[in-house]
Amino acid sequence: MSVYRERLCGWGGDVRAVPVAGEGYAVVYRADRFDDAATKAAYLTKYARPLVPPATWEEFADIAEFFADRFGTSLPMPNPEPALALREFHMIAACYDRPAFAISGMSKKGDPTQPTDSQILSFHYDVETGKPRLTAPSFLAAARWMKRMQRCRTPATEPGDALMKGSATLALMSLGELGRLPRTGGAAPENLSLTSLPGTRLFYDKVGAEKPPADLVRGVNFVPYFGGGGWVGGVRKGCTNPEAAFDFLAELAGPTRSADLLSDPEFGFGPFRNEHIEQSREAIWSRYGFDAERSKSLNDAIRQYAALSMANPVYAPRGPDQAEELADLAKEIARSSAGQITPEAALAAAQDAWLKRDATHPADTVKEWQRKAAGL
Repeated sequence: MSVYRERLCGWGGDVRAVPVAGEGYAVVYRADRFDDAATKAAYLTKYARPLVPPATWEEFADIAEFFADRFGTSLPMPNPEPALALREFHMIAACYDRPAFAISGMSKKGDPTQPTDSQILSFHYDVETGKPRLTAPSFLAAARWMKRMQRCRTPATEPGDALMKGSATLALMSLGELGRLPRTGGAAPENLSLTSLPGTRLFYDKVGAEKPPADLVRGVNFVPYFGGGGWVGGVRKGCTNPEAAFDFLAELAGPTRSADLLSDPEFGFGPFRNEHIEQSREAIWSRYGFDAERSKSLNDAIRQYAALSMANPVYAPRGPDQAEELADLAKEIARSSAGQITPEAALAAAQDAWLKRDATHPADTVKEWQRKAAGL
């Protein structure tokens, strides 16, 4: 897939690694609660729309609050590990940050009607200036969403456990988390169903104005966030037999072995080759224990997330300071979600921390890191 071939496995135009596992996500929900007649009637009365799996993060929030009012809680707590704690935050910010550009709609570079590199590749940092942009409207919208959802959270951080015990009604889950669901005779719990990740009802343009999504039929703007999960394999410079090491990685990444690894829920690996998702491949996910209908839903969710036709997905931080940056941001988002500070103050504090760390390096070096991290 181009996201690995052109971005995540390279640095500054040089390929440095081989993809071994991609990432994949779905929204999992308690079908028994969604199908309850009294619950459906109450939701219709309150929101004047039927209770169905959320197509947007805004609908997701409404549903979470509705079920929290009925059961006390409705969502698991984010994992405390910084990258995982920010998973929802980043996925929501990605959808608010830009319109979803289709590769088929892109013309030759230099066409003034087409988006610039900055518009396509800037996310945490502006690739033109090398400066962080955490105070952009997209990040603020995501931080406000996280704060809104805090009252819906149960203390449990494992989404599968929270769903099974009833303290959660819906949850964002990775393939690895799906693989940890209890299975009876190989079958996943019957009361759980799956749907694709939501998008947003709008996005913000480069001057911060709200814009409708390009997909006017569904009214959803979906942009995936890559690099927060999955694995790439590299070889140490001091390796005594680098050819054998790369041969091993190439075997793991090849069509046959990779499809075998993807089908094993114990690993929870996601797709990284086009052929993993180009055709209907429900059989790859059959060992997760879902019936035919839910296996198709899982396949659809993974296909949407992989976004083969998209020109401008969003990427996780990849610079030398990325671990510290994520820790700074996770700390401030946690403070905002808990009501200790406002979302605006949280993002300003995180941006200030990033700027202070960047100031310890030459400005040109920081800018070069951010351009290379974006794939330039």
